[in-house]
Amino acid sequence: MHLNYDCNLKCSYCYQNVIAEKVVMNDKTEKDVIDFIRKIVLDKNPEYIYLNFIGGEPTLHTDKMIKIMAACNKLNKSFYFSTVSNGTFGNMKKIEELLHLGLNDYFITLDGAQKDHNKYRIYESGKGSFLTIIKNLKRIQEKFPEIKIKLNSNLNDDNKNHVTELLDVLEEKEIKYPLVFSKVISTANGKFDKTIEDNDSFWYRAHKQAIHRGYKFKPYGREINLACMMKQTNCYIIGADGFLFSCIEAVGINEFRQAHINDYGSAMFEITRSQAQNIGYAYDTCASCIFLPNCDGGCYYKRSHDDFKCPKTDFTNNGLMLIKEIFEAKL
Repeated sequence: MHLNYDCNLKCSYCYQNVIAEKVVMNDKTEKDVIDFIRKIVLDKNPEYIYLNFIGGEPTLHTDKMIKIMAACNKLNKSFYFSTVSNGTFGNMKKIEELLHLGLNDYFITLDGAQKDHNKYRIYESGKGSFLTIIKNLKRIQEKFPEIKIKLNSNLNDDNKNHVTELLDVLEEKEIKYPLVFSKVISTANGKFDKTIEDNDSFWYRAHKQAIHRGYKFKPYGREINLACMMKQTNCYIIGADGFLFSCIEAVGINEFRQAHINDYGSAMFEITRSQAQNIGYAYDTCASCIFLPNCDGGCYYKRSHDDFKCPKTDFTNNGLMLIKEIFEAKL
């Protein structure tokens, strides 16, 4: 759920740079979202609901998070709340309130040690955000050890070779949260000039270095059921204006916009949803590929702006290698 498209940072590679109007969810849409969730609970009777708050920077609007979480908790269902943040939010009182309402996971991004991180994740003034994030992590770790923070580091062609420097800083500062690595991708707004080539084993090497330092994690730890959300019938990507989108990286792009949440239950709602779920494979060979359940026949978002390459080599050199080693180590 996107609460907003505005942010207090100006990250050079952000996929939301393509969104011209930095919409913030208004009070009416907030009520519509709560009603939408209530309808899904009544209609589908799910065992549990995973609700992730994202932006922009969602912690700019914690009051909206609090209202929505409080309303969800009245539905007598098991909710799993999480949020993806840039880590600059330091209001401990608000964090405590979110924790009491059931915030489970708190994803925070660190793109390397200070020098690397501050190249890409800066305030609009040009000031780097690294020291603010480290300070907040220390405070949260001391005050609220029960919060499950997960650190994510977005790797590019520069910082992929400096993973040990980030690990050194985390060790020095005694920050002991789980750490995973992701890959910066090009967006519909243009190609990021530091994007890593798909045949690079960067992801495998980064996690190997982290494992050597004592980090434990699940391969594909940031993926949801290993498959693209576009293909999951029970997954809904809600924009700040109340419209659904078929791809989280394409929120705000009309080509990927579906029905409005208020249309839930209508024939048009189901038709627009099914169109995305029925998109064909990128290549004829996809149907027989062993990685099909993970790839879903090629990222349609990347295909839409001619940036798609078959990820088979990437999977083979990275995720598969790591899964194999973890499996063999447990034998």
